[in-house]
Amino acid sequence: MLSRRVAPLLALLLISAAQTSEAAFGIPTITPATPAAGEVVSMHIGVGGCDDIDVQPGYPQITRQGNAIRILFWGVRYSDSELCFNPPGTVTQTVGAYPPGSYSLQVDVIYGTIFGIRTDTLGLVPFNVSAAPTAALAAPASGAFGLMLLVAIVGFLGTSNLRRRKSIQADRPWRSWRTHP
Repeated sequence: MLSRRVAPLLALLLISAAQTSEAAFGIPTITPATPAAGEVVSMHIGVGGCDDIDVQPGYPQITRQGNAIRILFWGVRYSDSELCFNPPGTVTQTVGAYPPGSYSLQVDVIYGTIFGIRTDTLGLVPFNVSAAPTAALAAPASGAFGLMLLVAIVGFLGTSNLRRRKSIQADRPWRSWRTHP
């Protein structure tokens, strides 16, 4: 009997003592989604609430080893919900232009805690860079002969349609929209 009364009170006490954390780092994405060789790739990440990207000298750091690209941001991350006042937004960073191939972009954030510096990986974005598009081939345009042929076809169809309508009107004068004197 006592446990039936104590359990809800204990649950209510624990729920009221819990602090919420409003982490808001989003999943990183790139644009363009399928870049061509030499096209500039940009990375986008959502921030806000308890998490944000901070401007510090030397950051972001972009490194590349083979086809693995890493971008390291300096960030802020609050665990106390009273400090979570960062407005929601998107951070955009140019990553670079690359030759054709398969790549992976690792997005990391480094921030200070009461225990020291901590690094978290926010996401790994694989992408493929295609070969540069070739110049478009010129399609042959119709000349004077093609234009005359087009006018003749349209004229023939228009005339035959007009004749057909006139013959129908002559057979059924009561269906005509015009009134004849």
